[in-house]
Amino acid sequence: MNIAWIYNKSLNTGIGGTERTTMLAIEMLQEMGHKSYAFIIVNEKDGSFSYENEPIDNLYMFLKEKEIDIAINQIGYSTELLKPFLENGGKKWQEEGGRIITYMHFDPKMPSDLEYFLSIRKKKLKDYIIICKLFILQFYYKKKERQRYSEIYNYLYNNSDMYVTLSSTHFPYLKSLLQLKSYEKLYAINNTLTFNDIASTGILNNKKKIILLVARLSEIHKRISIAIKVWKNISRKKEFKDWNFKIVGTGPDLERYASYVNRHNIKRITFEGEQDPEPYYSEASIFLMTSPAEGWGLTITESLQRGVVPIIMNSSPVFSEIVEHNVSGILVEDNNLMYYQEAIEKLMRDETLRIEMGKAGLERAKLFNKESTARKWEELLNRLQTN
Repeated sequence: MNIAWIYNKSLNTGIGGTERTTMLAIEMLQEMGHKSYAFIIVNEKDGSFSYENEPIDNLYMFLKEKEIDIAINQIGYSTELLKPFLENGGKKWQEEGGRIITYMHFDPKMPSDLEYFLSIRKKKLKDYIIICKLFILQFYYKKKERQRYSEIYNYLYNNSDMYVTLSSTHFPYLKSLLQLKSYEKLYAINNTLTFNDIASTGILNNKKKIILLVARLSEIHKRISIAIKVWKNISRKKEFKDWNFKIVGTGPDLERYASYVNRHNIKRITFEGEQDPEPYYSEASIFLMTSPAEGWGLTITESLQRGVVPIIMNSSPVFSEIVEHNVSGILVEDNNLMYYQEAIEKLMRDETLRIEMGKAGLERAKLFNKESTARKWEELLNRLQTN
């Protein structure tokens, strides 16, 4: 099959999880004998299209000439890609046999407007006014936001041949918004493992006393302030003086976090910047995840691949699909900083437990290998062919 991926930016695997996992999926599909066209770029400002830096004058003719069988809409929480695609020739192509997959790379339950404005570091007067308004009228705005997303997801679902999430644990929320009699278009394909291999148990003998966090430094999406606040308490205890906390990644809130660290004189914490995370996973003993929600949790499976024990704020149902609580990682009640700190300190004190859970993590990672994910893709493509 010929497959075209639709997105709003070029394929740069260094930017984020969506780009990296898309590249892995493209490589996987090519190994399965399919051809991928990445990416048809939609210019959100004027609705124009391009491919390999060349404008597409006629989208319908492009799809026909390239003999595209399937178009994959990469933004599953908004109509910003699918709507212009359909309106500019995609609908005609679909009516003539083309198939559309909408792919949701995130948790479909998006942050609320109140959460967004609360996350702004340097708030202006108008931001405080909006926060007060959203807080006082919470019930009204929650209902309004729910209605908005109900309309968006119904549009995406009704105009796609399949709607794919990263986990079936996201289905209940989507069903509550869609309110349909059947949901045969819903399908789940988890992200495959990022690294080419799963480390042997020998890697556990070379672990250092390092706690690791790998993420885009965005408070509303990753809540890294939680990890830093917990580390502030831990770092002041003498028994942990030989432990270090490393944060890998960059993002809009880097200055915010660095300022907090300096202001509170927090020791043994470093911001490593945008780096290849694999060497960091190889040496770290404990991995932290504090996101308010995730579609999958790519960095969790990366930690499992390298025997780093993940300690996760259990904010999303998908985490329990990836990690067995108290076996291959620890799931802590969401927003409970006291329990989170206790879980971290427990692992810091007990090397035997870290090694035991690291081994379980290496074994757990095998569930998400390329072969397993490829089978799900093949089943999806076969289903589209028969429909």
